[in-house]
Amino acid sequence: MAAMATRLQPLRDAAEARLAVLAESWRSDGAASAVATVPPTVGHVSDPAPEASQADRADIVPVAQPEPERPILAGCDSPGDNSDVVVLGDRLALRFFEHSTLASAPSMDGAPGSESIVFERLDLSGSFEVGTSGAVSLPAIGHVDVIGRSLPCVEALVTLAASERLRLTGSVSAAFAARPPVLVRGLVRAPGEHAYSPGLTVERVLAQAGAIEADPLTPSQRDDLRAREHELDALAASLILERARIDAALSGERALADDPDAWDAVEEALGADRVRIERGVLLAEIAEEEAEEQRASDRIDSLVGRLSAAQAHLAAAQTHLAYLSDREAELSDRMQRGLATDDAVDAATMQRMDMEQTVLERRDALLQLEGELRLARHEAALREAERHNRLAILALEATKERTQVGEQLRAVRAQLAMERRDARVFAVTIERSEIDGVARFVADPETRVRPGDLVTVTPADAPAEIPAADGRRTLPPDPVTPVSWR
Repeated sequence: MAAMATRLQPLRDAAEARLAVLAESWRSDGAASAVATVPPTVGHVSDPAPEASQADRADIVPVAQPEPERPILAGCDSPGDNSDVVVLGDRLALRFFEHSTLASAPSMDGAPGSESIVFERLDLSGSFEVGTSGAVSLPAIGHVDVIGRSLPCVEALVTLAASERLRLTGSVSAAFAARPPVLVRGLVRAPGEHAYSPGLTVERVLAQAGAIEADPLTPSQRDDLRAREHELDALAASLILERARIDAALSGERALADDPDAWDAVEEALGADRVRIERGVLLAEIAEEEAEEQRASDRIDSLVGRLSAAQAHLAAAQTHLAYLSDREAELSDRMQRGLATDDAVDAATMQRMDMEQTVLERRDALLQLEGELRLARHEAALREAERHNRLAILALEATKERTQVGEQLRAVRAQLAMERRDARVFAVTIERSEIDGVARFVADPETRVRPGDLVTVTPADAPAEIPAADGRRTLPPDPVTPVSWR
């Protein structure tokens, strides 16, 4: 006990010294502000010290313990309108850092020491995609809504979620790992995807896409555009013809779809010989497919006939086996009565055993034929499914390529038509995907563009309808207000 008291004496001395310092501090500050502190979970007012005077008692007021400050920035409770915010399709890189306090060696005066450390939680950190609900799914934390918020707000919201759900004390750093591209179509020289950068405006996007050009087209550029238009016309007509052939092959038709207007446009672009060749290819494909189906059907029919014969042979063998078994039993009975010899019984037994072997062989042959028949039917069904899948993939690829060619063709025609108009006046609209649908609005040169936006550029005096690549005519969704770019 004495040894234990000796070891605890430094700690006792350090505690008494700390208490003395706190008492001295309280005496020096108590006269200036006699305020009772209310614990966070208790609602009554603390009693004044016994030595307080009646006047001091009147000055005592209750002070509630403030709520712990939420680690969230002002303005983050609701999505903002800043352009550089999280949008659908973003991928966020989140890194979690936990703050912890470890005990260290006591100080010189014997007081217990502590050391603060910060380390990354690799089990929580990673790259996370913003889903269609506008939230990211984090391991052990769950879903956190981040749509429409800036990176500092995302850091604060995720830090708060980690604190409330995991009791994690720390911080979070957020960055954009990947962002959807900006899509541009219409009256531009380079339609398609364009990379997003912070602070991107409509004017900068259209400058990258080649929509804003002060100089008119040169004769060489005009000739190149007309040659490109003819090339795209031929490619679009070829894709229409290819898709019609694929559709006819899928449905088993021997003729292409009856659409005189479409075939007139195709023959004008490719020539009548190309249409006849495509019809011949269709007939050849159908003939080859029918021949393959006939071969599979003949094989199945042959197996069915062989299977029927094998079943009949097995039934005959089983009948003969039953006869030989009865004969053997009869001879055995007669031998016991002295009416038959042992040799006769042995011969009957050998015949019965031979017939049993024959029945087993015929049963094996029957099972083998049944397996071959199932395999033949399965191969025929699989071949048909593979054919349909192959044709469906070809149809999908042709449709996608046809859409791309149509966009390029409309862009080229718009550029050629722009020569007859004021080339510096555009109507620009933006379509933006949001949680509750797609927002469509008119833009001006200073409008901020977000990742994933679809920017459509048309001449201000464009006609109500623009010819499409396949001869159809497409109408714009809604009228838009022209914007001057002078």
